[in-house]
Amino acid sequence: MRIKSCEFIETRNTDALGNEIKSIFVPRPTNYFSGWARHQWLKKHFGQKCSIASPEFWNVLVERHGSPKKLIEEDSVFRIEECDQ
Repeated sequence: MRIKSCEFIETRNTDALGNEIKSIFVPRPTNYFSGWARHQWLKKHFGQKCSIASPEFWNVLVERHGSPKKLIEEDSVFRIEECDQ
């Protein structure tokens, strides 16, 4: 059984023309190679690039948007769970 997981915060805004903009933020990775692999995995699931948040910015995101969610892939099946911070 192979399990991958990552916390994320999704934000939605609109641009000047009223178009919706969805952004996905993830915490800073612990090292380059695991961060690169995580980036590819997240990009595949969400269909867009994710932004890496510094620890300080991550705290701001949590304050503004609430607790992060956790994306979990277990045996090629994805699910999203609420995180307790």
